[in-house]
Amino acid sequence: RWRRPATRRFEAAQLERRQVQSPSYDDVSVQFVRSRPRLGERWIDAAYRDQIEHAETSIVIANAYFVPTDTFRRALIDAAGRGVEVTVITNSKETNDIPLISDAGRISYAELIRAGVHIYEWHAERHREGTIHAKLAVFDSEVAIIGSYNLDPRSLGLNPEDVVVIDDARIAAALHRRVMETDLGF
Repeated sequence: RWRRPATRRFEAAQLERRQVQSPSYDDVSVQFVRSRPRLGERWIDAAYRDQIEHAETSIVIANAYFVPTDTFRRALIDAAGRGVEVTVITNSKETNDIPLISDAGRISYAELIRAGVHIYEWHAERHREGTIHAKLAVFDSEVAIIGSYNLDPRSLGLNPEDVVVIDDARIAAALHRRVMETDLGF
């Protein structure tokens, strides 16, 4: 829950407009993770790969700029091969604010789809919105990663990025449902 009155008013207005319940949780395990590639830190990539390697049932990724590295692509393919339901949502070329990023990401689609990864491209007209700018992932509806990290070589090797890893099944399951129902309509 937000603590500052002005923020609570903003939250209440948003919830009323969208008619969405705001969950409130106590005792949530959250870890802040930072990557600064120029200093040799790639902690966020390591957190993603660790969660992918240990996923047993599902992985849901929503990422604005999905251009997976070879290692990341292989990890998703391996997860799908283990029977994990892998879903990726990213921008279509029409909704991407950097359309060339969509072209770069599409290079890996065929291999991922053949392996059983489900890839969906965001079409803003469905929601009367623009570019999807989300950067999140949910693993087994138990752990979520949310932050600024794009799944592209630039975030891996150049940009400093921050995320939080939320180890709480209540939050992760709610986020998983929200993405599947709201963004994908499932």
